[in-house]
Amino acid sequence: MNSTPLRTAFIKLAKEDRKLVQEILKEKGLYTSKVDGLYGKRTSTALGQFNKAHFSAADLKKKENVEALLNAVLRLKNNVEAECSYTTSTSYCSAAQLCYNATQSVNGQLQWVTNSFADAAKKKGYSCNVAEIKKPVSCSSNPTACRDDEICALATKTDSGVVQWQNNPKLRAHIDAAKTRGLECGVLEGIAAATVAFESGKYNTAFELSQVLAVQGNADAQFYLGKMYEEGLGALQISTLAHMWFNISALNGNEEAPERRKVIQQSMTPAAVEKAQTMALSCIQSRYVDCGAVMPVAPKVKTQQVQKPTRVEPTSSELRAYFVSQSLTERKQIQYALKQLGYYGSSVDGLWGKGTNRALVNYVSNERDITLPSAIYPSLIAKVEVPSRFATVKKKVVQQKPVSTANLSRDGKKCVSNGFSPGTQEYLQCLSYEQQRRQNQSNMLLNLGQGLLQTPSFPAPSTGGLNGGVFCNTMGNYTYCN
Repeated sequence: MNSTPLRTAFIKLAKEDRKLVQEILKEKGLYTSKVDGLYGKRTSTALGQFNKAHFSAADLKKKENVEALLNAVLRLKNNVEAECSYTTSTSYCSAAQLCYNATQSVNGQLQWVTNSFADAAKKKGYSCNVAEIKKPVSCSSNPTACRDDEICALATKTDSGVVQWQNNPKLRAHIDAAKTRGLECGVLEGIAAATVAFESGKYNTAFELSQVLAVQGNADAQFYLGKMYEEGLGALQISTLAHMWFNISALNGNEEAPERRKVIQQSMTPAAVEKAQTMALSCIQSRYVDCGAVMPVAPKVKTQQVQKPTRVEPTSSELRAYFVSQSLTERKQIQYALKQLGYYGSSVDGLWGKGTNRALVNYVSNERDITLPSAIYPSLIAKVEVPSRFATVKKKVVQQKPVSTANLSRDGKKCVSNGFSPGTQEYLQCLSYEQQRRQNQSNMLLNLGQGLLQTPSFPAPSTGGLNGGVFCNTMGNYTYCN
């Protein structure tokens, strides 16, 4: 909103006076919004209407006219009406009426009078221009009394050159106040803080920050852990842990991690690489609970509280990943054990399906001691004696009985020899084709014989019909059958 003389003069008033102006205008029916002491379109409109009614729309671009307008409104607070008196309820009193009956002038200054009007005015938050002496408030006890630089000094600390928020509960209010004001106070949080600590050589701090972020799935923090385990920076040098974190970081999208994993793998034995890959799988499946040994920070040793494994509530995809990673025999043993325990009712085939998924979910839910998917197989074979081998299920082959062709024509026998059973649609189509083919052959031979005879007066051949598979033709008095 553009600044105008009216707006400037209004906001210079004490908050109680601004609210009083709105209250009076509201009583006059000119102001319809909330009495909050804030200048907005409705406050501006109400003052404009009051100016038009009482000052003949004086030019409010002039400072003296604006001051006269506001003073005229505020003077109305002294026009106390008869309805609000010591004998009537304060709920019917306006702000001006409450203040009039709640104060008295002492040595030129207004002071509160001990009565119901004063109580009502204070309850509504009216100061009524009473001058009160306030005790100075200490910044350390009340953050609202702090300047920005003071609140940052109290809310932060510097650890190994990195500015961090205080962890003192007594200063929690100062930290909240600083964030409410939008003050960063030089504090870097999250991966930004870990990056600055790592790049500035503060490896102990970088390691601690990265540990917190890595188990939250931050790929960059996982990469920093891999680097520090690889080179022994702020942590012991352990290649399997470095490979594990590079592997997980690459899976989560860090572009540098695959190359670092490839480099460190060249200096590892195949057994160590396999171990690191198993550790990475366990870490992901346990949702960053089982991620290898928690190594102490070097050389700055701190007592770390061991985090107890939490109950695993596996998703279908996690159960499937665990199940299919087992050998075929182990998958069948899992299904067999689940079937013996009453969780599974389908075939023991080692294949993943809805039945296997449902059985595993129910089993893990009932077995409270299972905290990781990898504990499912040992738990089952401890309860059920499972076979070490399973017989291969052979499919039953249905052989067709030979078809008798004793009563079939030559064309019918040929169709049967081609694999078509009598009475089927395919057999009838084959029979029709063979008969048509033989008809065409006979017609061709007749045409050839007629050409050889070259007897124009010879009667035209008549075509016979099918009779039990034998085809006959008649020429004059001679009948020929094949």
